[in-house]
Order: sequence, then C-alpha cells, then structure tokens
Amino acid sequence: IFITVFSFEEEVWDFGPINDGDVVDHDFEFTNTGEAPLIISSAQGSCGCTVPKYAKEPILPGQTSEIEVRYDTKRVGTFSKTVTLTTNAVNGSSEDKAG
Repeated sequence: IFITVFSFEEEVWDFGPINDGDVVDHDFEFTNTGEAPLIISSAQGSCGCTVPKYAKEPILPGQTSEIEVRYDTKRVGTFSKTVTLTTNAVNGSSEDKAG
C-alpha cells in the first residue's frame, strides 16, 4: 500500500497591516512527501472573502505545488481566516491560516 502525505513550507501567514479595501494574496507551498500521487479534491475558504486556488491535477511524489490564497478585505482590525483542504493524504483535511 502506498501512502500519500504532504507537508507545507509554512502553515500560517501574517499579511501585516492591510488597508481597508486591499486585496492581498499569498502562495502556500507544499511538497508531496508520500509514495502516491496527491489529489486535492477541494479547497474551501472560511468566508467568501478568502478564495483559494489549487492544482486540479495530481501532484506526484516529490513534487511541489502551491495553494494561492487571496483575501479581499472590507474591514479594519485583526482577523484570522482559514482554508480547509480535502485530499487523499493520510494527513487528510488540513487547514492553512491566512491572517
């Protein structure tokens, strides 16, 4: 049995001060550290203002890819948003926080 596992270079990103109305983004890089292709079946932001984009094709063992997370702010102050990934990996559903 081949196991699929992936690991992120970083799981949290601090955008720092953002002006009201700014659109900011960050790429969360990850590597398939398992033995089988990694398939991301969905990526869901915690609100409509947090939009993730991800590779639809399988990521082969040893390959790197990224989840682009775009945040369209319409408010001032501290916030924390999450992105939940659903994959075929042993580490299953993983969250990345952008905020």
